[in-house]
Formats: sequence, C-alpha cells, structure tokens
Amino acid sequence: AEILGAAESEIKPPRRRRWALWHSSTAATTPRSSRRLILYRYAISGVRYETAQELTGVFFDIPLPAQGHVVTVKYDPARPGNSILVAENWSGLKQRGPSAEPGKGR
Repeated sequence: AEILGAAESEIKPPRRRRWALWHSSTAATTPRSSRRLILYRYAISGVRYETAQELTGVFFDIPLPAQGHVVTVKYDPARPGNSILVAENWSGLKQRGPSAEPGKGR
C-alpha cells in the first residue's frame, strides 16, 4: 500500500453545564485527545482501492508515516476492499521508504 496522507487533529471535549461542574470532580480536568487518520491506496488483481483507517484512542505510540511511503496492508481475500494497516497485535506501518514509481504502491 502507499500512504496518501496522514492527519492528526485535536478533539475538544463536549461542553458541560454549570450544574455538572458541581457534581463531577473530573469535569474541569477532562483531558483533550487527538483524532488520527491515515489515508492509503492499494491494488489487488488490477483493482485499485483507496481507503482510510482511524487510529484514534489506541495507537498513539505509532508515528504517522509521510505521504508516498510504502507500507504493508492486510485484506480479506473474499472482500479485498476490506483492509487494515494497524490491528491490536500487528502493524503494517513500518516505513520502507517512498514508492518506487509514483502511484504504484504495494
């Protein structure tokens, strides 16, 4: 697969009502978090797929790869459009460098 882009944006917690501040000791200390998204493309049997995977909440220690980097994708052979770059016990995000040919990811 070839990385088309990666983004990280801040998620602001919902606003709490004043009465909730009195009843919750954690209301004022609720941490902000980030949303992480990776857009990638791959081809199987001549069919090209473009998709994205959200890494929000679980995979904060994984660095986001740069555009054009070639990574490994896992997909369901029965439904090749169903793919992942990162799972709980596996990551295809080892950066192996830019694609040899523009637009020709693995």
